[in-house]
Amino acid sequence: PDEDKFFTLRHGKIIEGDPGLFAVILDEVAKRAGFQWRNSFAVALPLTKETDGANATWTDILKWGIDTFDISMEKWGYSAARVALGISFPAGWWDSSVIFVEHFDESEQHQRDVDLWSFLRPFSFLLWGYILLCIVTTGLLYWFLEYLNTDADSQDLKEKPIAAIAMAAFVFTQHFEFRPNTHA
Repeated sequence: PDEDKFFTLRHGKIIEGDPGLFAVILDEVAKRAGFQWRNSFAVALPLTKETDGANATWTDILKWGIDTFDISMEKWGYSAARVALGISFPAGWWDSSVIFVEHFDESEQHQRDVDLWSFLRPFSFLLWGYILLCIVTTGLLYWFLEYLNTDADSQDLKEKPIAAIAMAAFVFTQHFEFRPNTHA
């Protein structure tokens, strides 16, 4: 068989016992949307001069695929040039955010009250202390450098070391701006 983790084919036909990830996804979408796809699909072969000519590109294959069929299932990269050709890329739906989950036995669940400080549990108190020290040191260093350099920023923080520490905390929590803007 032509082995691929996305489609498993034998002589151009999908193997029923192990169809591959894309085939499973298409089967589920087809079941929910009420259409069939297995009687009308194509598998793109690797690009070679013998099969596709000297100037063929993967964008050509993608354009042919959506002109010939309704959808094209592959790991296609988004690009402005492909969008300009009329190729649409649906927005992703997968949320891979990091979450912390803790399991409690039923006997423990009744004994637990709401703990407003439970967000501190993932790290030890020593690590939280290092994080706080890093934020304070960064903020004070920024304030000190602005104090020394009269041309730095707009001199808003020259007399406000606490504001510099707050801005360092914003950056540490991944707001990625020292001075967040608001329309309020």
